[in-house]
Amino acid sequence: MSTPVLALHASTHAQSTHSSPSSAERLGKVFYPVKADIEGNIKKLQAIAKKKHRGITLHQLLREEQAAGGPMPAAGDALLWLKRALQFMNTFLGAVASGGDAGVAARAAYSSTLEKHHGFVVRRTFSVGLSAAPSTDSILERLGGTGANKAEVRADLAEWVAAAAPLIVAIDSLLIKQGLDPGA
Repeated sequence: MSTPVLALHASTHAQSTHSSPSSAERLGKVFYPVKADIEGNIKKLQAIAKKKHRGITLHQLLREEQAAGGPMPAAGDALLWLKRALQFMNTFLGAVASGGDAGVAARAAYSSTLEKHHGFVVRRTFSVGLSAAPSTDSILERLGGTGANKAEVRADLAEWVAAAAPLIVAIDSLLIKQGLDPGA
């Protein structure tokens, strides 16, 4: 087990990423599709793990599904799209934490994480939606509360981004190792 996620129980992983939807929700309506994607994939992973047995790891879950044959395993697909959405959020929040403009950060994060995996219609929808992204000040206020110190909110964001990064890297490594990330 070369990465921490290989031994991470599927239900624990789903719970550990569950804070992302609430963060996305607080960012505003423009981020609701990402929130829905994260929540939907967490629920899929939880449901698949529940059908198996208690204590199954993500690695075991993916191996079992692959052994059964067929197209992209359901857990693999859910984990792949969860990883992509988490990469988007982490990239976006990291740029905002570093002092970047939220609108620019949202478009750059989309461009570097999700855009290449979306078809024309979804790309256009995201483009229009991200053009309505809240201002940086608005995002910092939504995350920190009215009157919050912006520098403190950015520092908290930077901590969250740093804490989430190893999990995202571990998921990415697992998907690549299992041959389940066609974009790798």
